[in-house]
Amino acid sequence: QSFSKLSAQSRQSQMSDPDGDTDLAEKVKAEGNALFAQKKYTDAIRCYDRAIELSSRVASYYGNRAAAYIMLSRYHDALKDCRTSVSIDSNFLKGYLRLGKVLLNLGEFSESVIAFQKALVLDSSCHEAEQQLLMLKDIEDQLSSVEKRLSGGDARTALYHLDRCLQSAPHSTRLRLRRAELLIELGRHDEAAMLTTDLVRLDSSGPEVASELLLLRGLSLYYQEMHEKAQQHFAQALKMNPDCEKAKAAFKRSKRLAAAKDEANSLIKERNYEAACTAYTNALLIDPKHDAYNAKVHCNRALSLLHLDRLQEALEDCQAALNLQPDYANAMKRLAQVQQRLEQFEEAVKTCEELQRRHPSRENRAFLQEAQLALKKSKRKCYYKILGVGQTASDDEIKRAYKKKALLHHPDRHSSATEEQKRAEETAFKDVGEAYSVLTDPQKRRRYDAGEDLEDMQQGGAGGFNGMDPNQIFAQFFGGGGGGGFPSFHQQQHFHGGHHRGGGAGGMPGFSFSFG
Repeated sequence: QSFSKLSAQSRQSQMSDPDGDTDLAEKVKAEGNALFAQKKYTDAIRCYDRAIELSSRVASYYGNRAAAYIMLSRYHDALKDCRTSVSIDSNFLKGYLRLGKVLLNLGEFSESVIAFQKALVLDSSCHEAEQQLLMLKDIEDQLSSVEKRLSGGDARTALYHLDRCLQSAPHSTRLRLRRAELLIELGRHDEAAMLTTDLVRLDSSGPEVASELLLLRGLSLYYQEMHEKAQQHFAQALKMNPDCEKAKAAFKRSKRLAAAKDEANSLIKERNYEAACTAYTNALLIDPKHDAYNAKVHCNRALSLLHLDRLQEALEDCQAALNLQPDYANAMKRLAQVQQRLEQFEEAVKTCEELQRRHPSRENRAFLQEAQLALKKSKRKCYYKILGVGQTASDDEIKRAYKKKALLHHPDRHSSATEEQKRAEETAFKDVGEAYSVLTDPQKRRRYDAGEDLEDMQQGGAGGFNGMDPNQIFAQFFGGGGGGGFPSFHQQQHFHGGHHRGGGAGGMPGFSFSFG
């Protein structure tokens, strides 16, 4: 209300008494000072605006309005008023001190030094000016350290020194752009994106700075694999500054990355795994700094290598993907698959446990349980390996494999071997019989494939080998006609034409048997 009253008085004064404007301006200024003290900075600015309208050649009015602008973080407006205040009154000490602080805050360090030096000319004992100049010297040293560290490839320490400068110059567009650049260099793309978003919203610099800002914003999106949005930013940067070589290179590189991955992925779909491997290898050469993209390429190449049974290379690709992106769920899953193929069952379980810890879900819990079951199975005798058949082998394939392995390991065939060799062959013969007994019985085989322990299978009516020893299994197989076109036991006695009397260690007493 008092401000409205003063405004009315000023209009009346202008009409009746032109020479009374100075007095009224002082009253309006005093009203502004009172509002400033109450932290009502926007209202205070309105009073200072009116005071300047009434008397435009008073330096303190501009100085006071600059102080209110500073409190509202309107530093560019404050800078204009500070410059005006010292141009009106070249002996305005407060004006030079405030000008120096605003320039420092905006990162205009050279001009800030000049402002504080002028303040010292006006008052050689000005402690505030001396302290600010010492701060500026420290900033100069910190900026020198930034460049030195960067030239040595130490972006992390360079960022530390830059952040120290930003403590004194938090509204410096130049320093904040530099910070965004360092964050991108360090792979902290989320932070770079947030910083550049704030700068796009707040900064009102010219086209060259705006072009650099769009470039950095685009790079932060590019490294987060938002390639389409990144390309839009690069294109805008080039509109503002057609000569920006960095924006040109980034635009082309983004296009190449997308095309390379699409080509390799299409080869995977066509099951052309060898060509896909080559395409993924070429894709890795485009931008070695693009961790997110390269992690996916390594993971996808591992899939191609898995199909080609190049398991060790696939393992290395999965590990490379996780070195780039430790939280990459698909790479963890693929690593576990490769580890199982390499029979690294304990490592596969650890990988799945880490996957579930980082990405808890029902699907990943089931994946872990499958790995645990595979580990459990790996600790039993592998009947498929003992017979040398695959897990999908038919009954006929199992019978043929049993015939071959049983004849190979039968103890009578090794009667002249050393005691150690005899024991080894007896064990192998027993294992072949067990394998045959389980894998030719549909119920036993189903339970075995489900991961049940041998001890569990030997309990209950449906389990075990019913007390049958491997010699009985052998005798039944060859003596009972064998099935599947195998010769009879009596035909097998004269195998390869040789004749040997049974009854030796591990042999079958009461009948003769011949081995080739």
